[in-house]
This record gives sequence, structure tokens and C-alpha cells, in this order.
Amino acid sequence: MTYIIGVDEAGYGPNLGPLVIAATAWEIADDSWTDLFARVSPEIARPADRSADTTLVVGDSKQLYTPQKGLGPLESAVQSLLAESSQRASDDLELFAMLCQETGSFECNLPWYQTPARSLPHPTPSNVADAPLHSTPLNKCLVNAGIRFHNAATQILEPDQFNSRCRESGNKATVLSEESIALLHRMIQQLPGRPKSIWCQCDRHGGRTRYGALLQAQFNETFVEVHGESSEQSTYRWGPENCRVEVRFSPGGERHWEVAWASMLAKYVRELAMERFNQFWKSHIDDLKPTRGYPVDAKRFREDIEPIRERLKIPIDHLWRER
Repeated sequence: MTYIIGVDEAGYGPNLGPLVIAATAWEIADDSWTDLFARVSPEIARPADRSADTTLVVGDSKQLYTPQKGLGPLESAVQSLLAESSQRASDDLELFAMLCQETGSFECNLPWYQTPARSLPHPTPSNVADAPLHSTPLNKCLVNAGIRFHNAATQILEPDQFNSRCRESGNKATVLSEESIALLHRMIQQLPGRPKSIWCQCDRHGGRTRYGALLQAQFNETFVEVHGESSEQSTYRWGPENCRVEVRFSPGGERHWEVAWASMLAKYVRELAMERFNQFWKSHIDDLKPTRGYPVDAKRFREDIEPIRERLKIPIDHLWRER
């Protein structure tokens, strides 16, 4: 059997809210690492390739989500994916705990996670003519294409965890790479049986081109071979001939099926977390304008909530990322 794993993140740049790293794992019926989108076209397509026959769009979360559109496009895809396995959740808290089960990274003690759970999926306005969730041809397309969704997992780094890791590692870029590779390691360890091949695709982390030492530190039971490091792609391999692992880091990783799904999952989880964060503070300040957490607006939001934060004695490290 052959497995394909994709890793991506959401929320690397903001000062507020969590950094979410997600991974999706897939089993394919053959031993060919080809464009999986070509196997499911036209029913499932990238945003740029959608046609009249496309019923599910999968791609870079930045192309699918905007505050104006809301979570609809992301939620429809992610919920359809999770319906393919036992990873189903009826509310947001259950979803966070489920996806973080392997990483143990869900910090449910933060005050914005103490409010009642919010049902999933979100109710759809009656005037929106979107197709109902789970009506997509995902299952049929996957079966016909010889693709099977195996599982998904997330690593959620809340600001206090992120700040602590930055102090340990020296910079945020190293934190992103280390945490992404740690999640990849967990995903590989969870694979059943003895796969013939494991192919892993990761979006490149900023301008970093060298990941060999970071991979070797995580996969210390084997020798990690470097098979090229450049701005176009960095490739690494290890393991015996009958169970080879290959990991690639390249820019625009979301063009790959497995990374596109990880991108959408990471963004979905982060936006659900930000909904909770905004609602918590709005419950104390009626006219508070919500934030997405990015630098300029994050400063405005921090100033707006500062009197309440001090009164509630919430440490600034629990909500503000230093880098």
C-alpha cells in the first residue's frame, strides 16, 4: 500500500489567535505519486479549474475563505471530508479535541473555550442557494479514483504556547518547521501495516530551503538522505527499499491535493477558534469590532479590550503573540 500525507498551516502571521498546523493522510491504490486532482476532475477541482460540472472546490484556503463569504465553502469541503471517516464532530469543541487527540495541543482552559459549544455545521441562511453539506460526490469520486481518506490531525499553538516555543527555538520560523515536522512524524507513526511507500508534501516555510537537520532530529531512528535543496523544492528520503519515505517542501504546496485539504482544515479550525475568541470579548463589550488577528488590527483590538482584560486578570501572554 502507498500513503500520501500533506501538511500546511493557518495563522502564522497574526498577533492574536492560534497558529494551526494540519495534516491529512491518504491511501492510494497504486504506487504512483501523480496529480490526484486529475483523477477526480471535473467533479472536484481547484478554484482555477472549476467548471459547470464541479460540485466541490478544493484548494488554497486563502482562495476559498474571505470574511465576506464566510465559512461556507471551507466548511462544506471539510465536513464532507470528515464524513469519509469516523472523525465527525457535532460541535466546535468536540472538533478541536478530536483533531488534537494525537498531539494533545487543545488548550481548553482558556476562557474563550469555556463558553457553550457551538453546533456544526453552521446554519445556512435560507436565502443562500448553496448545496447541502455532504451532497458532494466526494465518496464516489474517491472510490473511482482509487483514493481513500485515512485521517487528519491538527496541532494548535495558542499564543502562550507559541511564545514559549519561540523563546526556546529563537525564532518563529523554526517553530513552524519543528512543529510541522513533529506533526508529520506523528502521522507517519499512525499509519497501519507496513506501507510500500510514504510520500509527504509540505508547503515551504517562508524562505527556508534546508530541512535536513530538522527532519533528522525528529526521525532520529533512521538516516535522512538529502536529495536536493533549492528555492524550487527540497527533497529528503529514508528507509529500506520496501518501505521508502519521501518528503518534499516546495512553495505553492496547496496545488497538491493532500496539502490543499490540510490548508482548508487548518484555516477552518483557526476561524472557528477566532469566532469563539471574538464572541468572548464581545460578550463584555457590546460594540466591539471583531478582529482576524493580523498585526495592525490586532493592536487596535488589544487596546479596545485592555480594561476588560485587566479586570478579568487574563494574562496578556494568553492572547498576544510576541512574534
